[in-house]
Amino acid sequence: MKKFLANLRIRNKLLIGFVFVSFILLITGFNQYNVLLRLNIKKNAVQQSILIEAAEQRIKYVFQSEMNTLMQLIHAENQIEKDQWWLSHLAASDSLTAEFERFFKAYEVLSTQYAQSDKRIVTVVNEAKSVYDELILPSFANVNSLKAELEGLSAASVNLDFQVEEVDEEVEEFENTTAVDATKNIEAKIKNQQQIIVSSATVVIQRMEEAQALSTKTGVAIAEEASEIAAFVMIETIALMFFGLLLSVLISIYIANIIVAPVKDLKVRISKLAIGELPDNSSVDTKDEIGTIHKELNKVIDGMKQTSEFAVAIGKGKYASNFKPLSDKDVLGNTLLGMKQSLEDASIEEQKRKQEDEQRSWINRGVNTFSDILRKNSDDFVALADEVIINLVKYLKANQGGLFVVEENMDDKYLELRAAYAYNRKKYLEKRIRIGEGLIGMCALEKFTMHMTEIPENYIEIESGLGDANPSVLLIVPLKVENDVLGVIELAGFNKFSSFEIELAERIAENVAASLATAKINLRTAQLLEQSQKQAHEMQKQEETMRNTIESMRAAQQDAINKEMLLRRNFEKLTQAQRKLDEREKNQMETIRKLTAENESKLHEIEIREKRYRIILQSSINAVFVFDSKGNVQFINHAAELLTGYSYQDVAGNSFTVFLSTESSVDLYDNITEFLASEVLNIPFRKQRSRILSRDGNEISVSYSIVKTSVSGDSQIIIFMEDHTETEKNEVQRSAITEKLVAREFSYLLKISELESLLRGNSIEIPEIDDSVLLKWGDDFILNIDVIDKQHYNWINLINKLYAGMREGRAKDMLASYFDEIVDYTNYHFTFEEQQFAKFGFENETEHKEYHKSFINRILELKREFMQDKPFVVYELMSYLKEWVGHHVQVSDRSYVKLFKKKGMS
Repeated sequence: MKKFLANLRIRNKLLIGFVFVSFILLITGFNQYNVLLRLNIKKNAVQQSILIEAAEQRIKYVFQSEMNTLMQLIHAENQIEKDQWWLSHLAASDSLTAEFERFFKAYEVLSTQYAQSDKRIVTVVNEAKSVYDELILPSFANVNSLKAELEGLSAASVNLDFQVEEVDEEVEEFENTTAVDATKNIEAKIKNQQQIIVSSATVVIQRMEEAQALSTKTGVAIAEEASEIAAFVMIETIALMFFGLLLSVLISIYIANIIVAPVKDLKVRISKLAIGELPDNSSVDTKDEIGTIHKELNKVIDGMKQTSEFAVAIGKGKYASNFKPLSDKDVLGNTLLGMKQSLEDASIEEQKRKQEDEQRSWINRGVNTFSDILRKNSDDFVALADEVIINLVKYLKANQGGLFVVEENMDDKYLELRAAYAYNRKKYLEKRIRIGEGLIGMCALEKFTMHMTEIPENYIEIESGLGDANPSVLLIVPLKVENDVLGVIELAGFNKFSSFEIELAERIAENVAASLATAKINLRTAQLLEQSQKQAHEMQKQEETMRNTIESMRAAQQDAINKEMLLRRNFEKLTQAQRKLDEREKNQMETIRKLTAENESKLHEIEIREKRYRIILQSSINAVFVFDSKGNVQFINHAAELLTGYSYQDVAGNSFTVFLSTESSVDLYDNITEFLASEVLNIPFRKQRSRILSRDGNEISVSYSIVKTSVSGDSQIIIFMEDHTETEKNEVQRSAITEKLVAREFSYLLKISELESLLRGNSIEIPEIDDSVLLKWGDDFILNIDVIDKQHYNWINLINKLYAGMREGRAKDMLASYFDEIVDYTNYHFTFEEQQFAKFGFENETEHKEYHKSFINRILELKREFMQDKPFVVYELMSYLKEWVGHHVQVSDRSYVKLFKKKGMS
């Protein structure tokens, strides 16, 4: 028997115990079911009672609304308003019909579920429905028709006045009397219908309140019965739970004695697995779940042994080792396969990195090689051009190449071939190409590198500058200094130029362009110097000739006295010519000095420009970050140091990730990485929001924009950031204030609605309030002293002007000017009053002056708070102005009226 129980499945063992428990529960289940049905019926009855009470409330509200609609319909001044309120009545009528239907439907359900429901409730609602159908609806129709009749009578009277110009006085008086009587008769009928509706609706509303009280009483009774049933069910449930728990404990103890031994063995083996030890296979051979677990655990141990052997093979670098996971869901096996693939990928990436390092090293060697060539041949441009094109063709393994230089001849500007090299031989060609003509001319015009890999047959013969060769790849690089093109390098071959080869060609082109610019300046200087030396040599020859002539003249002086004056004139002319030559030499030396100074000035200007740009960046209120092409920090300005807490020395040369947090900066990291990999320059990135990490570990909310530039072939990433921490705080504060305002406004609207309903329910007409002004000028403000009344009138107009400006949402500067006008005029008015107080001996002068002073101080304080955008200041300002000014003019100022009039003011 024990073996039989041991081989049973655990669920079967438990099932035997649960059968006994279920039998007991089944006996009591029928009773519980009946109790729950009764409880559900009570619950439905409570719900229907709530629905009935809600329908009664809505019916009462519609009756109240109808009284207000009637008043509005009676006082409507035009056809549009009348139609609007008539449509409102029709909508209320439809709504009331629907509410009656809801009520009767709910009451019908309640009466079937709760036999003790009060019949008086349905009686009251039937009475309300009868009153509405038999009295209120006909009265509304009568009022509407009477209003139409009254408007027709008024229109007829007006038309008659226009049609008849000359009428007998008696006839006119009779017609007027008839019209007035008819109007009064109609108005009396309207008033009668109004009294019928108001009195009927008032009675209905009172009766509906009684019905609501009865409905509430019924709902409470049903709820109490439901509570009693629920308490009984709870006691019964607790007893059943206790009995079932006791039986379950006994069955559990018995089953535990059967399965505890294999479970202990299972625990020992799993504990060994937990510390990394692989135990031997289990010998438990039962057919229940525990026996199955032992078998599956044996499979796990075998699989882990295979997995460990595979891991050892991977550790030794044997990536070709065969391994098959236990299944598609074998996490460890699939992870090892993934690790194997990752290691293989890492090996490939390492090879790529080595290749990139070799390319970068190759570029640096090339740049250094050509820098030496440029330095050694800086004095001989022809040799410089030959060396550059020969070494460039060889270094890039091209087939041919040429170097063109921009020349100018009068008004003509063209490119002239200065050096060419093809198939390991220097070529001697003469070629001129106009700017914009062919590929060479287009490159010089557009100032961009051209790399063509598909060239049609014979295309190079027409467009290229190197003759009739037909290469398959063409690379044309402009020689640029800043934005000026000084020449073009053309390389042709049969193998495509890679990106790093093109980068090297562009960097060499920049260096050659700089050398070419320097060479041109030196050449121009040398030409000017040579010209000056030639002129000085000619002057020496002329001077020697002049001296010989003077000697001849002196030798022949005795023989040609009559020619002395002529010789003197010639001598003076020669002297003037020598002075001119001296002056010309001086001017030429001055020109050479100016050119030299201009060259030095340009170099100095470049240094100053660089310093100026750094000063501008340092003085920028926005944070500026500059990273090189590898993403390492090259520069941060003072604003960036204040934002992040790092100094430039702390982060110089570090990766840009030092400023990024782990989760909140993912978008910023992706955008910087994308810009580093992109080849597009000088296109600013649209501003976005993100977060960065400060030195003290806090996250800072920022907005940023990115731009990529290139200086001397080195690309840079520039990021402009703006701190948005305070902005976020202000947004949160503004949101909280807005929620408070909305809640307060909603509370006010509810109170106003309740007040309006109360007034209309008592047939009290609500006066219309003019909210276009804060203070309305009227008899309450008039003191009957002309000069004071005029000042008060102007004062109140200025306050209403500020109120209107705030309602219209005008600019803060304009509202501030309105504040200033009020303060200035208030000072003027108060000063005038205080002068009269001193003049007439007003007894409350000191107290009145204190009132004046407190008002001025409070207005200035409210102005400061308004300019600082403090919350609720607008409501506080308007409330203060309305209350203080009204009380001051209507109460305080009236205390001096008698004295002022007695002293002669009127």
